[in-house]
Amino acid sequence: MNVWLCPSVCSQFEFRKARKKINGSKQVPGGVLRSPSNTSTSRRDPMAAAGEEPRQPRAPSFTRGQSFDLPNMLDESQILSYDHLCKLAHHLPNSVVGCSWKLAYGTDVHGISLRTMYRNMRDLEGPILLAVRDTADHIFGVLSSTQFRVSDKFLGNGHCFLYTFHDSLNLEIFTWTGENDFFVKGDPDSLCFGSGDGVFGLWLDENFFCGSSCKCKTFDNKVLASEEQFHIKSAEAWCFRHHA
Repeated sequence: MNVWLCPSVCSQFEFRKARKKINGSKQVPGGVLRSPSNTSTSRRDPMAAAGEEPRQPRAPSFTRGQSFDLPNMLDESQILSYDHLCKLAHHLPNSVVGCSWKLAYGTDVHGISLRTMYRNMRDLEGPILLAVRDTADHIFGVLSSTQFRVSDKFLGNGHCFLYTFHDSLNLEIFTWTGENDFFVKGDPDSLCFGSGDGVFGLWLDENFFCGSSCKCKTFDNKVLASEEQFHIKSAEAWCFRHHA
C-alpha cells in the first residue's frame, strides 16, 4: 500500500504552520491531493479491501431518533457546536444515553499523531465518535462500535455509521448496508472506515494532515468532506462514560 507522509519538520509548531499553507501535492488513496482549488477526482485506491465474508444485516439493538437531553460534556469540543451535539445525540445507541462525553483524543490537545490516538484508546471500549473538520470547514465523521487500534482485519459491527453536516447544520447519516463487514481498520500509518472495490468511505493519514472519502459498499455514503481528497484542519475522538 502506498501511503504518503507529511513533510518532516523540526517542531510541531512549524508543522502546524506548514499544514495551514497546504503547498505542493501529496499522494493519498484515490490519487494526488493538490491544492483545494485543483483537487483530483479519482475514486480508486491502491489497496483492495480485505476482511471477512459478507453477512446479512443485523437488527440494531437500539432505536434512533430518541428524545433526550444534551449529554454532559466533560471536555469542550473545538469542532462540534451545541447544535451539532444535539443532532448527533439523537442517533447514538441506547448504551450511551445519559453518559458523559470525554475527549479521548484531539489534535488541538494531544498533537497530530495517529499513534497517540491509538495509545489513548488502549484501555477504552466502544462506541467512539470521531469528528473531523477539513480546511473548508466541512464537518463529518464516524460512529464506531469499537475503539480505534491497529489490526490485521476490519473490526466493528452493524452499529457503525458515517455522517456529514451539509450547510453547517443539516446532518446526514449513512448506516450499514449489509454488503460487507468492512467497518473499521487501523494501520500504523492510516485509519479507514468502510470499504469495497478498493475505495474507502473515509481514510485518514497518520499525521491527520489529509484524507479521502469515497462512496463505499459498506455504507453507500456520499463523499463526506468538502471534496473527495481533503486536508484536515482538526480531528477529535470522543468516548462515553457512565455515571457512577
